[in-house]
Amino acid sequence: MNLSEEDLLETARRRTGLSDWGGDSFRAGLRVLLESDNTEAQLSLLGKLAVRFEYLRSLCNRLRIQDTFNRHPEILDCPIRRPLFIVGFPRTGTTLLHNLLALDPQARAPLMWELLWPAPPEGDGPDPRIKWAKRGMGVTYALMPGLRVAHPVSATAPEECFFLLENEFLCLGFEMVRYVPRYAAWLFKQDFIPAYASYRRQLQLLQWRRPPHRWVLKSPFHLPSLDALLCAFPDASIIQTHRDLAEVAPSMCSLMHVVRRGFSRHVDPLRLGKDWLDTWSEAISRAMRVRANSDPGLFIDVDYRELIADPIGVVRRLYAQLGLTFTTELGERMKSWLNDERRQERRAHRYALADFGLSRAMIEERFATYAQSFLD
Repeated sequence: MNLSEEDLLETARRRTGLSDWGGDSFRAGLRVLLESDNTEAQLSLLGKLAVRFEYLRSLCNRLRIQDTFNRHPEILDCPIRRPLFIVGFPRTGTTLLHNLLALDPQARAPLMWELLWPAPPEGDGPDPRIKWAKRGMGVTYALMPGLRVAHPVSATAPEECFFLLENEFLCLGFEMVRYVPRYAAWLFKQDFIPAYASYRRQLQLLQWRRPPHRWVLKSPFHLPSLDALLCAFPDASIIQTHRDLAEVAPSMCSLMHVVRRGFSRHVDPLRLGKDWLDTWSEAISRAMRVRANSDPGLFIDVDYRELIADPIGVVRRLYAQLGLTFTTELGERMKSWLNDERRQERRAHRYALADFGLSRAMIEERFATYAQSFLD
């Protein structure tokens, strides 16, 4: 079963009864990704069905989002002020920090169910999106049982905002979950500015009926496109997390291995390690170039070891640097959340550099400039 562009587009039009895509810029990424999926990813039958579902979700999202804008153009007048973005390599504490910052009543982090389907249903009846998301999480865990240990997710919890970029078919997240080197090479040559303009419009849609005081957003997949992010959100603040990459690499490769096995007939861990080295050295190089040419006051750095040792203390420091008020109530909320997390016993997520053909020396050589700037 090959995945076909025209079949996907026609199915999305039929399911929604809509035909306005909001422009055709997404089709280039869709085409390259489909080519990679059909020729490189070695998708299993279940993997093809899962990928087809994801394509259709994004395509139906585009149609419903554009339809909502057509009927409610005032959405695009909604201001977004001083959003906060958490970036950094995966496995560097971004999820922990995001969950803590999301506890502030003055902040709003997007939830999994609304990221998966940003356009609200019409009418006053019950919103089916939470039910859809819970069902989807069940399917995800069935395909990738190891995900419960490596990276547990919830339909109703704060989640990474990269799903909004997936609706543009311009996101590094696709490379994370399956072997698509042709798409990854194409991606790094693209102009991300139009994709982040769409991302901003989708945030406006999410806040249309529930305006936030302040968005708190997170995704490692922003790293290669910080210039486009800052173009869309010039008043943003960016928190970048850092951790010894000899610890990051095997943890991240292990997560990729768990996820890719859910989609593909065969996953070569040695090739996966090489993919990680090539893709993420390019991603961090691009991020460092943007930082070198930007106002340093836009960025705040967080050390993973400090975050793990004293998470509330780190958040207090961040609030002071951002000019925000850290209240007693927020401190108590964070203590309660951390205590709940510690009570949830999880099996160890085990991995080693050698499992993926990597060594500390290889990582130190490839990421020397980054390590000298942020890890020494």
